Amino acid sequence: MSPPIEPRDIDDALRIQTQGADGMTVQILAQIRDSLSAINRKQDNISKDVSSASERIARLEERNERVSRIESTMQAIESRIDILMMDKDRRDGASGFAKELLKSPALGWLTGAAVTAWAVLTGKVHI
Repeated sequence: MSPPIEPRDIDDALRIQTQGADGMTVQILAQIRDSLSAINRKQDNISKDVSSASERIARLEERNERVSRIESTMQAIESRIDILMMDKDRRDGASGFAKELLKSPALGWLTGAAVTAWAVLTGKVHI
């Protein structure tokens, strides 16, 4: 019976074609080692993916907070704009009425009559 093979000697043992039970044991151990290496690589990849996903989730949560703050700010701004627009409409209506009144010929006639009456009554003009 041959001495047991050390794990560091497995690669060397694989290069030498041994026969019998020792050869089979070496091949099984090599397959187990390869499988464990593949599992470790997959686990590392999964760990990196989970870490990356966690970072993305944190960024999305931060982005959602910023979006909600922006939305509340927009609502406040829209309400202020509505108030300002109502005030502008009220002022435009009042100034529009005054402009139309000043353009009216009837107002001109009334103003002329009032000035004439004032001039006659104060003695500035004699008819």
